[in-house]
Amino acid sequence: MKTHRKKAGGTGIDRRRFLKVVGGTAAAVALAPPRKAPAQPKGLTLKAIIHLYPPTGAVQGLLPAYEKETGIKVVFDQIPFGEGYAKQMAELVTGGARYDMLTPWSFWSNGEIGTGQLEVLDDYVAKAGPALDWNDIIPVQRDLFKYAGHQYGVPISSQTFLLAYRHDIYSAAGLTPPKDGVLTSDAFAANVKKLHKFQKDVYGMVWHHKPVAAAAMSWAIMFNAAGGRWFDEKLNPLFNSPTAALVTEYYTKEIIPYMPPDVLTYGNTERDETYQRGLAVQQIPPLSRIPAIFDPQRSKVQDKTTFVTVPFKGLGGTKYERSPAVDEGWAFVINKNSKNKKEAFDFIVWASTREKQMRMALESAIAPNRASVLADKDVRAKHGWLAVAERQFKANLPEAQFPKIPEWGEIMEKHGNELHIAYARQASVKEALDRSNAAVVALLKERGYKVGSHTGKMPWE
Repeated sequence: MKTHRKKAGGTGIDRRRFLKVVGGTAAAVALAPPRKAPAQPKGLTLKAIIHLYPPTGAVQGLLPAYEKETGIKVVFDQIPFGEGYAKQMAELVTGGARYDMLTPWSFWSNGEIGTGQLEVLDDYVAKAGPALDWNDIIPVQRDLFKYAGHQYGVPISSQTFLLAYRHDIYSAAGLTPPKDGVLTSDAFAANVKKLHKFQKDVYGMVWHHKPVAAAAMSWAIMFNAAGGRWFDEKLNPLFNSPTAALVTEYYTKEIIPYMPPDVLTYGNTERDETYQRGLAVQQIPPLSRIPAIFDPQRSKVQDKTTFVTVPFKGLGGTKYERSPAVDEGWAFVINKNSKNKKEAFDFIVWASTREKQMRMALESAIAPNRASVLADKDVRAKHGWLAVAERQFKANLPEAQFPKIPEWGEIMEKHGNELHIAYARQASVKEALDRSNAAVVALLKERGYKVGSHTGKMPWE
């Protein structure tokens, strides 16, 4: 089959480059010779490598029904979030066929596509017709997994960010967010400071910073709100621009001091648990983690939480009506080396139907990837936060989406690492951002990009 991979600077992602990305020890383990899958005398088994989080967990709950309907067993092999990119890339760059399906985060997807080892889904989507109802899937989520004009992934859910805050503590402190929940960056910083320890041992804010690419993604929300740009017209990186410095100083000085002392070690789970236990007044979760707030076994705050759009309006003097965040998400993709590609896509279609999306939304508080489900009156009545999510989606800017180049996952790792250093005050903001920018320049030049002399359309356009 003809490959649709669009090479950047005349290069692709091969084994040697992958070893550089993930590091020697992790790569040596990940690149071990694939084990031969055991025979399945009783029928076909599809295998997927997944990061287990609420949307994939909801799909996992549907698997017994799929096996009953089709006789096909689907097995989800779970991987920690921090190991996801390395392990999925290992499967691809070695040409492995252990897994029929993978589940990349949108940060990782272009790197995985860049291996040339993901199946192009254009023909599959076209032939699926009404069974998939492709046009009903939210366009921005579809496009996260589209590269060089070709579709590689089917979204699992929809994803952006909201501010979740304890309205009971806000009220006790005499604070009321503005109408429609639009908060300026100055007001938000003042609220975080005032509410910090307003109730004993309750921090003003909690957010996640691990793995380091996640720290860069959180930073990108503020960067977008401040009108930041990733590159200039000559492909010079702007990771140390005045806007980047302003955003980093704002977060370092105005927000982090009012979080738990060990917050730089927090991933999604630690952030969720801190808020669930009532130990932080507010957080900025992705939509995929909102079910944790409503977990009846773990959450003490499900009836005390209000959602508004992200609270960075006016940061850096911008004039946006509502603070833009970022669009990101997860998808099912198919391993080109799978011997069960058709069966894998059939499963993806089955798991993506409107019926399944309705069930996931109503029973598990999963943000749907279908416009019809997002607008459904029963779903809206049960989950009022979806109306806030829709306002946030509309505020997000197409021009602020992450550049679609295979190196983007690596870039965010490098930038996130330097942000960590700045947040921990192990280097000044300027020193950290200068190193980040220099690392991005070096990476892109190594890959053949014309940094500083590029003309015409950007490589991802």
